Amino acid sequence: LVVSDPVQAASGSKCYTCEDGAVCNGGSSLIPNVGWWRRPSELGNGTEKAELYRCPPAACVGEGKCLGGRQGPVCGICTTGWSMANGFCTRCTYGLEVFGV
Repeated sequence: LVVSDPVQAASGSKCYTCEDGAVCNGGSSLIPNVGWWRRPSELGNGTEKAELYRCPPAACVGEGKCLGGRQGPVCGICTTGWSMANGFCTRCTYGLEVFGV
């Protein structure tokens, strides 16, 4: 279903109002803004209403992408070689890596 109204995103045969925190360009397109995240499996699949989640500060850079050093749901996990300190992922130095934190 293609929806020409940019404030709605199509999902299967239903239309939903575009969520705060996203840009909807019609059809099944719902693109998260900076500071918002959604499951990659929901991006453009058009089968159900996507759920948006607010990210931790400076974690999500928009369009479903995470800031460098971050990954996972709401970009809340540090990638290998990075560690969490005061809510921010920082690169490990001097060849040290933190696992399981």
